[in-house]
Amino acid sequence: MANGIVYGDALEILGTIKHSPATLWSISDAIWQTLCADRDRNGDRAPFSYRSAMLDILRFISETSLDSDSGNDLQSMPCIDVEDLLATAELVHTHDLLKTIRDTVWNRRAFRSKPNPAEKDTSKFLVGLVPRTAKTGDVVCILYGCSVPVVLRKSQSSTSDESWLLVGDAYVNGVMNGEEIKQALLWDSLKQREREIKIK
Repeated sequence: MANGIVYGDALEILGTIKHSPATLWSISDAIWQTLCADRDRNGDRAPFSYRSAMLDILRFISETSLDSDSGNDLQSMPCIDVEDLLATAELVHTHDLLKTIRDTVWNRRAFRSKPNPAEKDTSKFLVGLVPRTAKTGDVVCILYGCSVPVVLRKSQSSTSDESWLLVGDAYVNGVMNGEEIKQALLWDSLKQREREIKIK
């Protein structure tokens, strides 16, 4: 999404979008929450109306770009070109969301994590946004004293397993307001999950 364009494969990474023959739509909350980093233009928590705006955007794209016989799971979903959509009169009511998406995804890429083997539920994975320079194998973690999760990469120039490079900050859906720490405290496993590392 380097140029503020959300491609179909990024949407597929973030969640599910379904369309029934009766033009009823469903969308996973992870998609619209992640694309705006769950914030509005003022930095407040994203309103639920953003969900409706996202559905309107997808409906508009499908009506103008997709063949009606493409099926239920929009595998051929074209990209969401935010700048083009901002110039579309029919979508004036979605401009607040579109501008927020544009500013949020610029120079970012979508990610889906591998399940954490330490978790009880091994089907659980995380989705979100990471810097454009992030790579497969990088680690998303929560550092004490840091206001957002960060992406770290194991240092190749060090023999220590505890030496890491900072790639940048991340948006991880569902863990931006301390949910992961609170959950770990409930499991009484926070200390078991802590590690001390060096960041270069």
